Amino acid sequence: MVTQDSKNVIIADDSVFFRTKLSDILVEAGHKVTFAKDGLKLIEGIRAGHDAIDLLILDLQMPEMDGFGVLKWLKANGYAGRFPVLVATGAYEATAIVNDLRELGASGFMSKDSTPEQIIFRVNNLLFPAK
Repeated sequence: MVTQDSKNVIIADDSVFFRTKLSDILVEAGHKVTFAKDGLKLIEGIRAGHDAIDLLILDLQMPEMDGFGVLKWLKANGYAGRFPVLVATGAYEATAIVNDLRELGASGFMSKDSTPEQIIFRVNNLLFPAK
């Protein structure tokens, strides 16, 4: 589904493969994508242009600062709730960890091995909740 309402998505992940895979899917769906290779680079980007962020796709395991650290930083610095955060993980997370992530402000979760259709479904549910 290609959207006529293009949104700005940041993908924060240290894997070039995963960033490219997600970017290809999201750009084909009509969105604009930027990247951050770790949590510190992501925070720099958020500080520079948080008003232009419609969705953050966040890996949990990154160098410099992991996804947990990013969520804590967002909450501590008043950015929680300004844009949805979709956590992408390659490993199954225990219920307790998922609950912790929700309390830190995660809006949703997806597996890194999701199909393109599943990715678009999750992304669009967060970007267009009324539709």
